[in-house]
Amino acid sequence: MGTITDWLTLVAILIGAGAIAWLAWETRRSVQVAAAATRTATSALELARAEQDYSRQLVAESIKTRIDAQAPRITVVPHEQLRVVSEIELPVRFPRDDAKPVYVAVAFSVHNDSGITVVLHRRAVPGVGAGGSDHEATIVKPGQRTLITAQVARPLAEWRAIADRPTDEEDAAEFRRRHGIEPDTRIVFGCATAADDGAVDEYAFRLVGSPLRPEPGEGGGYHCFPPDQTVDDRLRLVADPRRRTYYLSRSRGIELPTLGPA
Repeated sequence: MGTITDWLTLVAILIGAGAIAWLAWETRRSVQVAAAATRTATSALELARAEQDYSRQLVAESIKTRIDAQAPRITVVPHEQLRVVSEIELPVRFPRDDAKPVYVAVAFSVHNDSGITVVLHRRAVPGVGAGGSDHEATIVKPGQRTLITAQVARPLAEWRAIADRPTDEEDAAEFRRRHGIEPDTRIVFGCATAADDGAVDEYAFRLVGSPLRPEPGEGGGYHCFPPDQTVDDRLRLVADPRRRTYYLSRSRGIELPTLGPA
């Protein structure tokens, strides 16, 4: 039989163990409560952000709808007939003629379907070089149809590389990069709404193909279409989809943010 001291010691131990267990339970409960509160706060924050994003999306769509209603409506149609406008000594021989430029004339019919006057800006990529500006403006009145012409130029070495490209042998972008050719020859038309928080439309046309074709035989010469003769379908214009950029402020270059799915 134990002494009173032993019993008191045992009671103290039991009380201490109970206190430790109670503190552990309280700590665990506090952690669980804090975790639940954190989850609730996170859910509330995510909900608030979703509602904010949705509100922004509604505002952006409202601005887009208003701009679309105000934007000019034009139709740009490329002419199928392309012409070389350079005087070139034939047959073309390389490397003698590598650096000589060849200019190709292109034309577009533009119809203004709007009830407002449109100022259409044209630029060539790369620039058209001698004989024309690479950034010109054309005024097209409501209901008016007009003809716009431009010239695009490349040195003969680039026209030859394009003419020699085997069909589907490699990706066109990789081919141009390997031969040091500009990424694309483009004619780009742009027009803007009158408002500062408006839009800019771009209509881009890529020149695909070459006015050169290899001459038969072992001489290594190339035929180039003579001036004012229509080039056949090995040289053509390809239209890209219209690209509309929306602005909160065109003067400051601030675009309307794109929210949610494109």
